[in-house]
Amino acid sequence: MKRFSLVIFIALLLLMPLSAAGDLLTEVFWRSTGGTLSSVYGKDTFKGTEMDVRITSAAGWDGGFALSIFGGVQRALSLTMNNVKQDISGEKPAWYYGTGTTLTISMSPYFSTAMDISYEQAWQFWDAYEMSLDTLRVALRALTFTESGFYFSAGFEYSKPLWGRLFDRSGPETEIVHFSYDASGWAISVGAGFYVW
Repeated sequence: MKRFSLVIFIALLLLMPLSAAGDLLTEVFWRSTGGTLSSVYGKDTFKGTEMDVRITSAAGWDGGFALSIFGGVQRALSLTMNNVKQDISGEKPAWYYGTGTTLTISMSPYFSTAMDISYEQAWQFWDAYEMSLDTLRVALRALTFTESGFYFSAGFEYSKPLWGRLFDRSGPETEIVHFSYDASGWAISVGAGFYVW
């Protein structure tokens, strides 16, 4: 089922720009996060940095609004838990996907600003464990365009982790641990993309 969902998602990602006023954007993010993580095991404070690469496909309508879907891979750069620095050298990357809506305001034929609100779900896999995290994101970008349809972006993004789940499949039955977050993150991003009409 997960493989089927991934195939459908990739197909939608590639086909959406084929609609009228569609675009495809690749971005790199550097993010700093921190806050409190709560579960049945208690509360833990954390802070860290991460980098991710994201591909966004969008289809627009009149008025500057667009619906987007996106996916990417995320890698932790540093992590401190309860004021103790963690060794993340063996940490596996997380994969994520989501959907959002964008409002673009054109300032000139070659410059626009865009505000994006999106919802994301990330997954990280180990041998007998899976972890998922749901996050709300709000971003503000500046876009510069070329006459050939290519454009470049730079911006900021605020993220709010909402809740997570750990699936433990090491025993005869799957155990699920739920997490809640009182945390937030800030990121800077740069990217490049192109429009199709």
